[in-house]
Amino acid sequence: MRKLCGLFFLFVVATMPTIVFADHIALANGDSISGEIIHISDGQIQVVTEYAGEIRIDFSKATDLTTETSGRVTMKNGDAITGRLLSVSEEDMVIASVILGELRVPRESFVSFELLEKSVSVQAEAEAVPVSTREAAADHEVTRQSVEDEMVEAKAPELPADLWSGSFAVGAQLQRGNTDTMDVHIESSATRTVPREELRLKFYADYGETEGNTDTNRIFGEGKLKVFLSEPRYVFGLTNMEYDEMENLDLRAQAFGGAGQIFLKTGRTQFLGEIGAGLTGEFFDNDGDEETVEPSGWLNAEWRQKVGARAEFFQGLTLYPSLGSFGDYRVRSESALTTPISDHWAVKLSVIDDYDSDPESEDVRKNDFRLISSLEYKF
Repeated sequence: MRKLCGLFFLFVVATMPTIVFADHIALANGDSISGEIIHISDGQIQVVTEYAGEIRIDFSKATDLTTETSGRVTMKNGDAITGRLLSVSEEDMVIASVILGELRVPRESFVSFELLEKSVSVQAEAEAVPVSTREAAADHEVTRQSVEDEMVEAKAPELPADLWSGSFAVGAQLQRGNTDTMDVHIESSATRTVPREELRLKFYADYGETEGNTDTNRIFGEGKLKVFLSEPRYVFGLTNMEYDEMENLDLRAQAFGGAGQIFLKTGRTQFLGEIGAGLTGEFFDNDGDEETVEPSGWLNAEWRQKVGARAEFFQGLTLYPSLGSFGDYRVRSESALTTPISDHWAVKLSVIDDYDSDPESEDVRKNDFRLISSLEYKF
């Protein structure tokens, strides 16, 4: 019997480091650290390891991170989410919420993580539980673990607010094509992220004139909803509207639906592709062709790449083939390099090229090229 107890004791001691130090941190230099993460804030990870004791790690150098114990996650907008950190990349974080399940949020909206068991004492947490819960625990001799489980649920928010992020930019653009001018450019975007869904809204406008005559007058707006069936696959729906005075375009309205997939996603790189179909309606002024509404396709590819420590490069290519007039198509290419200069401000350089194989009149050129330099504020 003593031998059996001794063997059991040795087994517990041998496996204890695995049981206690189950959290994992992957660093950009390839190192991997296991321990118990008790606090993340102010750009520092506080972790207790088996051999080095308590250490601090620069959060910006973590390419992935997983916790096995629930904690309190605080966001920039004041929301508090109770749950575990399932993964962390340079773009976003996945939180296993006690109430909502898996929740994907932008990494830039994260403020802190605090292990529940380290934040306050068990006695203080017990006092925070509703009286009815504590009385029930006493009447039925509920175990300490059961009480702690109820305390976690009592602390969890009933429904966290929508998680929004976005940007606003203003700058100047050099245009060649249907007009050769230097114009004012403004753009804004907003993204709402909830479990398994992403809603993105964007808007831009360009305007310029010379000696009282308008050279550029363009407005564009788009809304796009992604619903993730099982990551990395998703379905989407989008609609957009465009006005361009120089192309005699009073309104171009489009609506598409389709499917997409994230083919590659690492801490520094993401590549996705989409395919869909929908309708395109074009309405011109008196100098243009007749109004048309016809089916059209949607083929889209996007590449995002971290450059250096903070900059990001984006390349998007979208093909709109006409399904009513075969051989006609439009192509939009967008390249952008965004370089942060502070936590909220960045300098953005963009190159946009729009090509139309069949313009509405002979006076309208097939190709529009724009070079845009802007100052961007992220929120």
